[in-house]
Amino acid sequence: MLYNEIAIISLLILLCIASVGVAVHIWSLQQAPGAREFLGMLAAIFIWSACTALELVSPTMVEKAFWRIAQQLGIVLLPPTWLLFTFAYLDFRPWSRSRARWLLLFLPIVSFIMAVTNDQHHLFFQTLHFDEGPPPMLTITPGQWYWLHIAYSYLCLISGLALITGAFWNASPLFRQQAILIVIGLLFPFITNWAYLSQITHLGVDLTPIAFLFSAPFIVVGLYRYRFLHIVPIARNRLIEVMADPMILVDRHGYIVDYNPVAQQLFSIPKQSYQPLVNVLPWPELYTVADTLETVRAELNYPVHPDRFFDITIVPVESHDGSPSGRLFVFREITERRRNEQRIKEMFQRFTDIIEHTPLVAIQRFDRHGVILEWNGVCEQFYGYTAAEACGRRLQDLILSENAVAEFEQQIEYIWTTGRPVPPRKWQIHTKNGEERWLYSAMFPLFSQGKVSDIVCMDVDITDIYRAEENLRRQRDQLDALYRLTLDWLNRRDGKDLLQAITDSAHRLLDVRYVELLLAEDDHTLVVRACTPPLPTHIARRESPASAPLSW
Repeated sequence: MLYNEIAIISLLILLCIASVGVAVHIWSLQQAPGAREFLGMLAAIFIWSACTALELVSPTMVEKAFWRIAQQLGIVLLPPTWLLFTFAYLDFRPWSRSRARWLLLFLPIVSFIMAVTNDQHHLFFQTLHFDEGPPPMLTITPGQWYWLHIAYSYLCLISGLALITGAFWNASPLFRQQAILIVIGLLFPFITNWAYLSQITHLGVDLTPIAFLFSAPFIVVGLYRYRFLHIVPIARNRLIEVMADPMILVDRHGYIVDYNPVAQQLFSIPKQSYQPLVNVLPWPELYTVADTLETVRAELNYPVHPDRFFDITIVPVESHDGSPSGRLFVFREITERRRNEQRIKEMFQRFTDIIEHTPLVAIQRFDRHGVILEWNGVCEQFYGYTAAEACGRRLQDLILSENAVAEFEQQIEYIWTTGRPVPPRKWQIHTKNGEERWLYSAMFPLFSQGKVSDIVCMDVDITDIYRAEENLRRQRDQLDALYRLTLDWLNRRDGKDLLQAITDSAHRLLDVRYVELLLAEDDHTLVVRACTPPLPTHIARRESPASAPLSW
């Protein structure tokens, strides 16, 4: 045989040591998706390599046959554990979480039992031939069950390879690099085993375990550069690539494992790199907010550009077993909204200043039910209620009369439903001390996000004007009455009739007191009817002829 037995044994021992070393490293990552299945693969590789080395150093046929059968345990378990690892790593549902996935181990276990009991049926190994060498070798003739086992093993290997290849196109750049490493690492033992089974090499020994040594560098690079099994391998849809909002996915250690192009452009994330988020985004406030396992939402300004604001949603990501495995950061820029809010705030502040400093206008702001929300200083002067006393109470209950409440509430409802102001009008109100006053009032709506949010009422005290108008109206009525009285007087011919007509007209038109005076002149008594409000006290009694004045 053209091979160096000592070199092969040394490489197999080296492979066993490497398998143990990688297993120790991954042992601390048992909660990561696929970690336990990967440990199962390492165990199968260790059994296969160790038993192959022991077979090579064994001098007798019995010993070589024992170790050949023992190595079948690793050989039959490796393909299904590879497929189980693929299910878990890609979170391929429902197989990644179904208990039925463990049925994949049923046929391999049966195959191992068939190998152990081969002497009774010879279905696994048809014949075993021992060549004393040197070096001594054991050759086999495969049985029918052996080829069934080979077919099942290759089915598992190809299925896992197909799943990873399919997930490659919908994966993030980091996961694509991991997938490439996994596929390349698998190709070496796959091709080597195929060459052994097809007897292309004619080496007479299965070098498939040795091929795993060529896979080791790719596994090491994946473990330490691309944090293989440290992250959650999330299969993502292409829609993430065209999301308008920046998105960053970090693992439970705070390393960036995925991002979309918008995030890469906005935050200048280095392409195809696995770095801590704190190194990429100098954002202390963000990490203070994110220091929790709950979903968090916050509005923060970006320290690099303080005038830019983002609505940030931080969502915890769980692995297949429910354990926390990372966090998803979604950034929605709200700079324009914050600017609009600031402008609205400034406008509202100016409006509030106008309300507070308008000297002659009482201004109130209330809701749909008339509950007072704002009450300026002039309102305190007009109505007697302080802002503390008025706010929180209904305006209609505070100053309006019962007769005006229904009409006031109708106007509020009209403003709220139509978004239009009502025509200004006069209102009669009562103050805190019970005084009745008259107001000229205008009501109009305030809007927020296109809907009526509040109603503003502006009142001007017209009590003095109203009273002056009432006095003027009465005076005009009196003048009109005197004018008609004069015309009536001029149309009278007889003095007695004239006096009677004047008295009657004055009583009727001016609505004043109507009294009768008894006056005496000589021995004759003259009864004169006169309209004389207010009467002097001496006219209201009978007078003597000498002292009686002629009162008119």
